[in-house]
Amino acid sequence: LRPAAFDEVPLVPAPLKKFGREVFLVAHEAGEVKTLPGVDIIRALPSFAHMELHCQAGQWQDKTVDCFTRPGAVQLVHESEEVVNNDYDTTR
Repeated sequence: LRPAAFDEVPLVPAPLKKFGREVFLVAHEAGEVKTLPGVDIIRALPSFAHMELHCQAGQWQDKTVDCFTRPGAVQLVHESEEVVNNDYDTTR
């Protein structure tokens, strides 16, 4: 441990430069993934930052019951909290 380095951590965090949210995608039922509708729409969102997909068309997807069975996630980042929230609602 480096106590001096710990003492250098500010007591109050710096102001946020951007807003962000992560959307966990949900499979409401198990089955073969036929297509991935909406991927292009999500990628075109103003706050889109990154998407990770754990399944592809033609693969089997279990019903989501926890964070390990989700088909993917989307990270949203933008200067405007309203834009992030609107894009979150669009993604859900």
